[in-house]
Amino acid sequence: MGTTGTLDSLPSPTASAATPTPPPKTTTATRTTTTATVSSETIKPTVEEDCFTAHRLRRPPKLIKLGVILPYTGNHPWVLPLALPAIQIALEEITNNTDLLKGYTVHIRTEDSNCSETMGPLAAVDMYFNQSADVFFGPACAYSVAPVARFSHFWGIPVLTAGGLVTALKDKTEYKLLTRVQGTHAKVSEVILQLLHNFEWTVLALVYNDAPRSPNSEKRTCYFSAEAVFHDYVKAYGQKPFFRDFDEQRPDVDFTHILVSASQRARGKERGDAGSSYFL
Repeated sequence: MGTTGTLDSLPSPTASAATPTPPPKTTTATRTTTTATVSSETIKPTVEEDCFTAHRLRRPPKLIKLGVILPYTGNHPWVLPLALPAIQIALEEITNNTDLLKGYTVHIRTEDSNCSETMGPLAAVDMYFNQSADVFFGPACAYSVAPVARFSHFWGIPVLTAGGLVTALKDKTEYKLLTRVQGTHAKVSEVILQLLHNFEWTVLALVYNDAPRSPNSEKRTCYFSAEAVFHDYVKAYGQKPFFRDFDEQRPDVDFTHILVSASQRARGKERGDAGSSYFL
C-alpha cells in the first residue's frame, strides 16, 4: 500500500549524499601564484579566481577539450552510445562548414558516470586534475550532475547537460556554470498550475510512482515531477495538496484503495469547494 507524508520532507535531489568538499589546491614546481597590486595593497586571488586562472593558463592554444560524462549503459535517453555520435556529427558540421572553430582542434574524452552520485563526480575530478576538459557535457543524471555543477564554478569549467531536470538545480547561486538544454520539471509544473488557474480549480491530488530506496535518481522521475508541482501549488494556494506515492514494482500495492482515497480527497465537496478539483 502506498504511503503518505509531505513531499518537502523527502530527500532533495542532492541531499542523499553528503556534499563533497572541492579538492584542495595544490602547488607544483612549475606553477606560480600571482598577486595584483592596487593602491599599494597586495590582493591575493580568491579560491575561485586561482582555480579558474590556473586552468586557463594550462590550456594549450587552439585546442578545445570536451569532457563527456554519461552512463555507458542503461535505459536513459542520454547513454553514451546514443549521445556520442550526435556530438561527433555536430563537431564535424561546425568544423567543416562554419568559421566558429576555424583553426581549432577539438579533443573528446569520455567517462562513464554510471548514473552514480559517486562515479560521475570522480570522473569530473579526474578530468580537472588531468587538464582534459574545458567544458563538461554531462553528467545528466540528477545525483551525478549536482556535485559536478557545484565544483565547476571553482574550476572555471562550464557544465552542459540534457538531464538534471530536478527543481533544485535551477538555483544559480549554487550551480553557477550549469546550463540545462531540456525542459525541466519546473516547466511542467508551470503548465499544470496554469491549467488550475484557467479552470479555477483549487483542490489538487497527486498520485505518483516512486522508488525511494533507489540510489539512481532517474528511477525517481515521477517523484521529482510531483515535487515541482507540490511546491508550486503550496506557494500559489497556501495549502498542501493530497498526495499518495506507490512503488509499482511491489506486488502488494492496493491501487483500488489509493485511487478511492485520492478521488475522495480531490473532490470539492469534501473541501467545501464543489466543482473545483484536479486529480493528477
